[in-house]
Amino acid sequence: MTGKEVVNLIRKLKEKGMSSDEILSIIEYIETHDPTEKEINITLFDQLTLIERIERELERDGIESAKKESETIKHEINRKLYQKLPLHGSN
Repeated sequence: MTGKEVVNLIRKLKEKGMSSDEILSIIEYIETHDPTEKEINITLFDQLTLIERIERELERDGIESAKKESETIKHEINRKLYQKLPLHGSN
C-alpha cells in the first residue's frame, strides 16, 4: 500500500468507530505476524473461489452478469475488511 492508501484506510477505520490505539495494534500485529502455510493457502483458495464465481457468471449470463457478481464480491470484501475484529491477544 502507498502512504496515501494507508492514510485513507486509517480515516475510514476511524469513521467506523475504531480508535487510534486499535488501529495501531492491528498494524503492529500485521507487520510482526508471519503467516502460516495454512493461512496462505486459505487466502489462495479464497482468491480462486472469487475467480470461479466471476467465470461462472461470465459463462452463464455474459459480461453484465459477471460485472454484477464482481460488485457483489467487492461489497463482501469491504464488509469483511471494515468489520470490528477482536485484537490479537486481547480478552
